[in-house]
Amino acid sequence: RCDAVLTGYLGSAGQGGHVVSVVETVKQANPKAIYCCDPVMGHPAKGCIVPGGVQDFFREEALKAADVVCPNFLELGYLSGGKPETPGECVEAARELIKKGPSLVLVKHLASAGFEPSRSFEMLLVSETEALHVATPLLPFDRAPTGTGDLTSGLFLVKLLQ
Repeated sequence: RCDAVLTGYLGSAGQGGHVVSVVETVKQANPKAIYCCDPVMGHPAKGCIVPGGVQDFFREEALKAADVVCPNFLELGYLSGGKPETPGECVEAARELIKKGPSLVLVKHLASAGFEPSRSFEMLLVSETEALHVATPLLPFDRAPTGTGDLTSGLFLVKLLQ
């Protein structure tokens, strides 16, 4: 039995069709299964790192199939077609995504759109009617950790399944 599908980085747009096929197969076997899409496309400080076709897949197909989507600030802009610059604008952009399919949007990293981007790591959880904000102080690292967004999406999905 499969209760969820979690997807992340795609190296080509062609992989997207396989993702949708797997999600459909899982949901046929278990209609309550959750598809959590982490639309890995880049980092707010580094820009977009995937081919244009991958961006299109996430925006055009993955959003329709997803129950939950977990973009960072940069990815939220690509998916919504806007450039949110404040927490309120991020909530509005997340709600635009909800209109396309998912019921929850976890914005994993608000970056410059946060309340205190130089002091805090901030996230938003947005539904059609509610928005929750969480922040934690930025910690000093000799070398910035990588993979924290992937970890966050995975742990969030696990919590949804409990």
